Amino acid sequence: MRDPLDTTVVVYDPQELLSAAQHRRLRAAAGDLVLVEPGFATLGDLVPGVDAAGRTTATLHADCDLPAVRTAGTVSGGGRLYDARHADGATSCLRAKGGAGIVQLEAHGVRTTVLGVGAALQNGTVVHDGNAALALNLLGGHHALIWYLPGFDDLGGGGPPASLADLTPPWVTPLMLLLLVTALAAALWRGRRLGRVVVENLPVTVRASETMEGRARLYERAGARVHALDAIRIGTTARLGRLLGMPRTATVHEIADAAAAVTGRPRPEVAAILVDALPESDARLVALSDALQKLEDDTAAAVRP
Repeated sequence: MRDPLDTTVVVYDPQELLSAAQHRRLRAAAGDLVLVEPGFATLGDLVPGVDAAGRTTATLHADCDLPAVRTAGTVSGGGRLYDARHADGATSCLRAKGGAGIVQLEAHGVRTTVLGVGAALQNGTVVHDGNAALALNLLGGHHALIWYLPGFDDLGGGGPPASLADLTPPWVTPLMLLLLVTALAAALWRGRRLGRVVVENLPVTVRASETMEGRARLYERAGARVHALDAIRIGTTARLGRLLGMPRTATVHEIADAAAAVTGRPRPEVAAILVDALPESDARLVALSDALQKLEDDTAAAVRP
């Protein structure tokens, strides 16, 4: 069976969940009681006369005869400071402006240590300076060591609600059922009867390539070479205008001037390709179409080398 006098109990209760009665039971179960950064309620119950005195982030140096502090030499990481001027027989160590990082005293027959520099026990800082020596000597003085982290189970109410139903008044569930039945009744009362199924004729989707080929066959059948060439010229002129950074309101002659300037071609030659030349035969139509493509490629190469 564990001997309370040979046990060190470390308590970290940042939310102050423990009551005064629970503090008394903790004190009875420990030979050494270490309070890590305690709050006002914990201080009042376990170490009356010790008060909170702010915080510090400085590296603190040994300045008392406590073996753990003297062995550590320096302690870093920061934490809370405490004022023990009103506590009888208290020893203050690791003093900074306004208070001390460690206060130790005999309270109710138990040696109680208020450890304000709790950061010295954290994984990220315990290896710095003398933090590890402080932790080992302060917490390793007895055969048994108990780390106590209070949780919601320590509250008198038995912990947090298990479900949403625990948070709602008992009349909420019957009211929700009544509202659901009322809504269903209103839906049946006001609902309209569906009519017969109506077949809707959906539009037919035609691919763009099929549309282009169909228009080309119509132009060929009607011998509309000029009309076909105009359609090609319109598309080429629009793309040339975008390549040359011209506004949408630019005329074909302005686009021809700009294209001739960037490609180095004679202006009449470009104007003939874009406007003036007429296709007297199918072969001439193909040649003018190729010339339009070549003019567009040359312009693209000139503006985007």
